[in-house]
Amino acid sequence: MSSPMLLREAPLRCGAPVSRGLQTAVALLALVLVALSPGAVFAGKSMPLFGGDEITIRGPYLCLANQLRQGDQHVGVVYAFDGSEQVQAAVKKVLSQYPPQAMDVAAAGRFQDLLDRDLLYYLEPNEVEKKVHGECEWWGWPAEVTGPVVLRDGKRWMTPTAVRPNITLQPPAEFTRKDKPLVMPKGQPIELKITDKLAIRCLPIPAGSLVCGSPLWQWPRCHDEYPHEVELTRDFHLAETPITQEVFEAVMGRDPTPEARRGPQNPVEDVPWADIQEFCRRVSQATGMNVRLPTAAEFQYAARVGTSDACFPGKYVDQESNIGNKNAEAVPVKTKQPSAWGLYDIYTYYGWQACSDLYDRYEPGKLADPQGPPYNPMQQGRHMALGGDQYGVRPNIMYWYDEGPTPGPGDTHWVGLFRVAVEVAPPAASGGAASAPPEK
Repeated sequence: MSSPMLLREAPLRCGAPVSRGLQTAVALLALVLVALSPGAVFAGKSMPLFGGDEITIRGPYLCLANQLRQGDQHVGVVYAFDGSEQVQAAVKKVLSQYPPQAMDVAAAGRFQDLLDRDLLYYLEPNEVEKKVHGECEWWGWPAEVTGPVVLRDGKRWMTPTAVRPNITLQPPAEFTRKDKPLVMPKGQPIELKITDKLAIRCLPIPAGSLVCGSPLWQWPRCHDEYPHEVELTRDFHLAETPITQEVFEAVMGRDPTPEARRGPQNPVEDVPWADIQEFCRRVSQATGMNVRLPTAAEFQYAARVGTSDACFPGKYVDQESNIGNKNAEAVPVKTKQPSAWGLYDIYTYYGWQACSDLYDRYEPGKLADPQGPPYNPMQQGRHMALGGDQYGVRPNIMYWYDEGPTPGPGDTHWVGLFRVAVEVAPPAASGGAASAPPEK
């Protein structure tokens, strides 16, 4: 919040001297004007805003403890992007300051501060709010809240007289613009030779930083997607597409994809975790490259083309791939548009792409080249998976890829896919090609 206005009893330098009584009247008028402004700050006092009238706000409804990670008080908060006339005026002013280009880490931080200052409302935990508070504990969905607002300790506190959770709210057009990279990769693609006719094409991804996870003002968002700064200090390469069935079978000698979803250019599905590791080992040995799964940070950074913009599902419509959708006919890779960095099928309908990290919720704090937790007893044998669909396709939503048995045919929410990453500095090449194991 901005600093409180300081009012001093000093002579008004606009001509003849004025009385102390007039100075006091002017000071009181200034206080009233400050208190009535939507962005007013007056620390230590509780003063009505908007003339004491009830207003309505609409925006993502979050739990202060579970979503914003501020203490252990389960208080509801709302980022107001629509509502009464006074609220709409504040929103218009904030959006006029939305960065015209893609946001880097610093720009994302400044915009978050702006939203916290001008559009964030805290909800008094009265009986009206408590009845629906469970709706905001784990997922951030828009809600409509009505009530009077006061300014207290620099924060807007609304006493809800009505709360309508889970409403439909379209994001401002500024939030759904296409991602435009801050930098373009300068390296050359790498071809991982599998056979004389097959290769895995991997594209260069430049080192950089981003705000990983979901901005607090994005909807939908889940509680485990806490925004935090990540720096990737090394360039790497990432496969242009998920691994296809013909490539996997050429390396491993088998195809675990259900028969009804077979096709040489279709992605290989539901590969056991141990087989993914073995696939990477064999391709590494044959090509002399360090081939592995990407980390969750690498995958998300590549999928968001290095930006820290919010990930509203509407911006990915042209790139949303239908691979991995068990409820539709299986399709090959490269049926939709690539990202600005040339990656295909990075956003998929229910196709979750395996990452190397063990699953865990994101925490506050800056990280460099994160590898995930060394051990997570609450999620034993469960790794990160990204790129799928849950209430809309977006690259910063997290799911998991189990080391154990893959889901059964009745699970319509999960299809396991994977693509590989390649280290920039490879070990000495062996000069061979990856091949299937000998027949037993």
